[in-house]
Amino acid sequence: MKQCHKCSAVLKDEETVCPLCGTPYDPNAPMEQNITYHDHSRRDENQAILALVFGILGTSFSAIGFIVLGFLEWVSLPLSVLAIVFGALRGQDNGKAKAGYVLGIIGAVFGTIGSILVAIGVGAAMR
Repeated sequence: MKQCHKCSAVLKDEETVCPLCGTPYDPNAPMEQNITYHDHSRRDENQAILALVFGILGTSFSAIGFIVLGFLEWVSLPLSVLAIVFGALRGQDNGKAKAGYVLGIIGAVFGTIGSILVAIGVGAAMR
């Protein structure tokens, strides 16, 4: 079995040129290592910013809903969960991601408590 030294494609025995990259086959040529490195710093920074934004929104909606006992509590829960997810994906080494993660947990706790109180209040009002 022959292998292209540039792109690592498998060549048939009768092929002298790689059909994928066009490199001539040389049995004595060393194999090239095609290692690609991806810079994930921009994506990681975006996830950190999303964690912070969702954390702020989730906590704000849960606080406003908690004070007013409105339906904002149910909006705060998905936002808080998104903050927790994005904060956990980014890791705890970024300040924005850590803040979003913590705010997401706070928003989820208050959102859950507020949702229970809203459900009890709606149930009592329907009687």
